[in-house]
Amino acid sequence: MAHIVTESKHSLYEYDGQRLVPLPVYQIGPTCVLHAISYGAQMAYRLKMFKLFRKSNLVFNVLHFLYLYEREMMVRMLYDRSRRIKGAFRVIQEFGVEVQDLGVELPGRPHLKLPHFKPFPPTMYTSAGLPIPPLKFDDICRMIQKHEVVIGSFATERIHFNKLREDEIYDFQPQPGSNFDTHCVLFVDYGYHESRPYLKFLNSQGPEFGDAGCGRVYFDRIFQTDDEFCFHTMSFHDDQASCSTSYSDVPPCGLPPATSDSAASQHLESRNVVDSDPSTNRILKMTEEDQILGVVRFVAELIWEDTEPTVSDAEINKVCDDAHRHVLAGQWLDIASLLLKSTDFFSLGVAEEDVEGVLAVTCSLVTKAASEAESMNIAKLICDMLDQQTGYSPSLGLKILFSLHSRIAYSQDKAFIHTKVLQYAAACKASKHIIKDLQNKDGWCTNNAEQRKLFLDVSGVLYDQKE
Repeated sequence: MAHIVTESKHSLYEYDGQRLVPLPVYQIGPTCVLHAISYGAQMAYRLKMFKLFRKSNLVFNVLHFLYLYEREMMVRMLYDRSRRIKGAFRVIQEFGVEVQDLGVELPGRPHLKLPHFKPFPPTMYTSAGLPIPPLKFDDICRMIQKHEVVIGSFATERIHFNKLREDEIYDFQPQPGSNFDTHCVLFVDYGYHESRPYLKFLNSQGPEFGDAGCGRVYFDRIFQTDDEFCFHTMSFHDDQASCSTSYSDVPPCGLPPATSDSAASQHLESRNVVDSDPSTNRILKMTEEDQILGVVRFVAELIWEDTEPTVSDAEINKVCDDAHRHVLAGQWLDIASLLLKSTDFFSLGVAEEDVEGVLAVTCSLVTKAASEAESMNIAKLICDMLDQQTGYSPSLGLKILFSLHSRIAYSQDKAFIHTKVLQYAAACKASKHIIKDLQNKDGWCTNNAEQRKLFLDVSGVLYDQKE
């Protein structure tokens, strides 16, 4: 890895003063391909609207994209080792993916189809059979300058990639015959480091990754080997983009495909959605509750993936049905228990970014708690789970604790989380990571014994660090 020296000024981030690049989100499971295509389709549609002097805040429902992909490919993406990019493009072209507008309530539940994408595979090879890359760095630069949407993929080694700093450029070359991960991203900018070109990409591991959710990779590390592992562009044409609200075989988001009709109807009634036209099945708006149900299903699939299919399907559906009932009843502590009840969760070999995504969604439950007691119990459940985790970097737990602290509403709970941060950092020998936060003690209340003790503990950590 190397430190950045120069950066281009021809960023895709804005068009006539309006933001094009989506905000980074957290992927759950091996869904980087779906996120990269969703990012790109969102940008392409925004660009089309901006050129028509119209604004667009459309975002794609990646959970719905995942459901369609698994239905059409007939395989869970967790186990899929096929050519995902081509399959995902086919799904979004043929069926479209649910979208929502962050600023406007859309009628029904529209699906947006991506009418056009183009791969750039090599067509010529050397005498040794090696592919000759069809696109040079200057070609990609011109595409970015013209606000064309470009996605591609490269090899990663998970531990080092996840710790990519904001001022570093990723440089990983897998050895022949070695195991490595393949990561798909949306490219948004370019630059040079010591005359070596690199591309800047929007990642799908949240805003904490790298440089505000973005990273950089050297151009010669990006795959250009065949029609799957190559650069792809995508766009909307005025005469081809289409929306639809009548997908009768697509269940409401958040419900597993095997959910019964009665459960689906209860889900509809809970949202007070009434469809007066029986010929049209309306797809529901993607809500926070639907996202939570999707994460519950993801965790259940991880826990039961090594069992017989007949057993695992029954158990997964049971967990999803329980989660659905808890959501309808507003029992958020029970949802947190479903997400974190397995003591084996950290020993399943789950990727750190997936663990972080699950815990981040669990943290969001404190904002839905109906009482201070429920909020505190959810926070304690998360803290207890972090105490059990092994094999992951200390920064994971600290990020989750600070995320929990920022979401929690009650002062006593905040004092509890601050104490847990101190204990966790001391146990992991990671106090240096929290010094800046601890130095900002303005506004801390020290009127009661508990918060006074917290103040003294923080002062002790700062004193130890000075020594």
